[in-house]
Amino acid sequence: MHGMNRYYAGPRAQWIASFFIKQFTDGQLPEFIMVFIDGGEGFWCDHADGNPMLETEIVNYLIPEMDKNYRTNPSKRLTMGYSAGGVGAVSFYTRHPELFAAAISLDGTLMTWEEFVYFQGKKPEIFGNAEYYYEYGAPHNWVDRNRESLIEKPDTSIFISAAYLKESNLNFLSILEAEGIPAKYIEVGCDHEFGYVFSESQKELFLFIAKRLNQAQ
Repeated sequence: MHGMNRYYAGPRAQWIASFFIKQFTDGQLPEFIMVFIDGGEGFWCDHADGNPMLETEIVNYLIPEMDKNYRTNPSKRLTMGYSAGGVGAVSFYTRHPELFAAAISLDGTLMTWEEFVYFQGKKPEIFGNAEYYYEYGAPHNWVDRNRESLIEKPDTSIFISAAYLKESNLNFLSILEAEGIPAKYIEVGCDHEFGYVFSESQKELFLFIAKRLNQAQ
């Protein structure tokens, strides 16, 4: 999942795809399907005004269509994103643990409502208020609601790489720890820029993904 006001295709997608395809051709990863989703200018949730309805489209239409037409396995389905896509990936995972095996956030905006408003510089119209934000845009409340399903997952199923947004990511990590949900957390010394974050996270990220895709299920 791409960042806010970004594009699902282009050099970034090619970079990511090339990296993981190389791991496959080198025999380090099993056969896999990689999907780059077009989130437009959205924040990877159903917007308060009903336009767009990104979560509904992905959960009710995209995933069932994938499962219908391809040899998919929910026990190995991972969700991954950068910036707004990072919080989207974790939100999808915590809201729908039955659909995903793990979540990966690359310097995701895993923020409280107050942090998000400050970061945006104004009250975000996407959510309207804090209640809607925690219900549909952020994973904070869902960690507690779906705790039992999340702690039943094998091994560590949340990967967080933090760069510029360290404080917000550490605050969210404390929520996971309080609920007894293990997470792989790393810090990378770079700005909030995809190329740097992805490059600095590659080694740990690959090991995390390879372990989940290679698990015998």
